[in-house]
Amino acid sequence: MKKTVYILIGVAGVGKSTYTEKHSTSNSIILSSDSIREELFGTLAMQDKDSHTKVFDLMNSRLKNALTDKQPTEIFYDATNLKRNRRSHLYRTIKSINKEADVVCLVFSKPLEKIIEQNNQREGLKRVPEAEIRRMYKSLEVPKIGVDCDRMELASSVDISDFEPEFAGDTTHDSNYHKETVREHINMTIRNAKQTKDEALIKIARFHDLGKFICKQYIEEKGIARFIDHEKVSAMYHFVAMQNDFSEENLLILEVIFQHMQCHNGFSDKYINKHKLTKKELSVLSAFAKIDDISRIV
Repeated sequence: MKKTVYILIGVAGVGKSTYTEKHSTSNSIILSSDSIREELFGTLAMQDKDSHTKVFDLMNSRLKNALTDKQPTEIFYDATNLKRNRRSHLYRTIKSINKEADVVCLVFSKPLEKIIEQNNQREGLKRVPEAEIRRMYKSLEVPKIGVDCDRMELASSVDISDFEPEFAGDTTHDSNYHKETVREHINMTIRNAKQTKDEALIKIARFHDLGKFICKQYIEEKGIARFIDHEKVSAMYHFVAMQNDFSEENLLILEVIFQHMQCHNGFSDKYINKHKLTKKELSVLSAFAKIDDISRIV
């Protein structure tokens, strides 16, 4: 019987384990890194690197068994799974064991303050330090079909309006490159994109820098700000806004938002192959980079 592997993606405290408990059946197996950590070490406390490796070695051994046995037919792989590179390796491993397996990325997302509120209600070692929650929130990388999954799904009951408080205001760039505010830059980018009459470019412009509001880090000694990983948060906003409408255009927009900062470094053949970037995606990335570059006060 065909297997379905659900790779859960989301920061600690966002509701992944609650989801698996609700949706698992007698034909399911839940592979949880937290449960295995408790099984091996009797605690959820983070161990050293070797202990962390032991947790995932056992988790992946059980995954292999589940993929080759007749039962179960559903496998929930419950960890944070924030990085696309790690999920890509997992995806290839699953396919090498059972090429017929259907791999689904289940993405869990809620506004940051809501996650922190829920995390604070957890007891003991299940409660994660707030700084770690914030770090994870900014580092979540959206999935891509053919790279880390066969299908994807927004598993949380949220829409983009829930996140509006995170990007409702404005802030200065505090940068030698941008004299305008973040909101002014976004609006300039939208106006310039509209001149192309390309709806995809207009949507990219609307979302591409929304993550800056929550990712701004002011470096006092240098008198400048950095917006590290803002493109990841921006892409997550668009993933939520899609509401599981994974049309070709929506997926194109999602990937361009996620990749738009890479334009500053260029796209090597290795990078293109790693992310399976198409000619269409590279073309739109190039077109948007030109719009993004002129949308500023010199």
